[in-house]
Amino acid sequence: MKNFPPRLAVFFLVSLVTVQISFLLIDAAVPAGLKSSAPRSGGEYAIPVPIEGVAWYYGRNDYHVELVASQNGETVLTTEIPREMVSYEKGGSFLLASFRSLINLPGDGEWQLSLFVVSADGSRLKGGDAVIQAGTGRLSGEFRHFSLQHYAGLAALVLLWFLVIRAARRGTGEQRRRIELILVVSLWLNEIIYQFYWYFTGGWYAGWALMVQMCGLSILILCFVFALPAGKTRQILFELIFFWGIGGALQALLAPDIGYRGFPEYKYFSFFISHGLIIACGTYLVAGRGFRPSLVSVFRVILISNIVVFCAWWINLALEHIPPFQRGNYFVIGFPPPTGSMVDILAKIFGPAPWYAAGLEIMGLALFLTMWLPFGVRGLVKRSG
Repeated sequence: MKNFPPRLAVFFLVSLVTVQISFLLIDAAVPAGLKSSAPRSGGEYAIPVPIEGVAWYYGRNDYHVELVASQNGETVLTTEIPREMVSYEKGGSFLLASFRSLINLPGDGEWQLSLFVVSADGSRLKGGDAVIQAGTGRLSGEFRHFSLQHYAGLAALVLLWFLVIRAARRGTGEQRRRIELILVVSLWLNEIIYQFYWYFTGGWYAGWALMVQMCGLSILILCFVFALPAGKTRQILFELIFFWGIGGALQALLAPDIGYRGFPEYKYFSFFISHGLIIACGTYLVAGRGFRPSLVSVFRVILISNIVVFCAWWINLALEHIPPFQRGNYFVIGFPPPTGSMVDILAKIFGPAPWYAAGLEIMGLALFLTMWLPFGVRGLVKRSG
């Protein structure tokens, strides 16, 4: 069976990286600004209305975000939107450039919402307007864990995985090649569309949207597992896809970070498509191509992960010097997520970033060993039989 075209694999990688670098450079040229990802103009929202985005002001930290809500040309409400904060129990805290709040508008109907970045000396920079319909009786667009839309997304992916495994086991060589092409092209196309969608709807910023995390890196290297000839390099890339891709995507699907853009927003579909396809590709490689992880694979991926995390730490710090002047949080080693997570417990035990990464490494090792265990047990049974 022919491999995936190497030139196409290179094109996919270069195109995704180019889009990301282009957006980063565009934002880096704006020393003061505000991006609002919610609410979006023309939308219909339940009250309280979600306010979400990121703001920056010439690399300084002494600024705040202000919301002005108007009806029929008259200002009805002016309020400060607090920026998210990271706090450590043993001292130390810092404000992020991002903000996320729910605002109780004083009435139903059409509202014009304006967001401003306000500096310490009172200088104001407008971040754009959104004209929305708001009402207390409307359904909220916020994604909620283990809700109907969560279960529906998971059910669709379980069906996809079943069909992919079935096709991988029963298909001919040419049929399998078409399956591989469909999987990889679908994953690339979804990611390209998502990058443009997320940027032009105000949600993209360098401290969060770069593909410098397990799932993002898995997308960048996945097509090369299908394109490269058999050998050590291809085996190592498979191991990364298996442990990073499947392990990271499963965790993401159990606790999705979709925010206020649940069904039927494109972010909802893109999230389940990308993570679902990563797992589909990983399981296809096992079921259709015969790839297997070994115990050595676990420790090899741990070693590679440590190297990548070390690089990610410096990328996180470097991002403090370009808009929106916020430390990155790739591999969750920049700071504990402000919405709360297991990282808060690790920070109490091991200390603030980067020290709590030791706890993340222990958790990662336990996860990787658990993922390898079925293959280890199966190999032991075969040898003893």
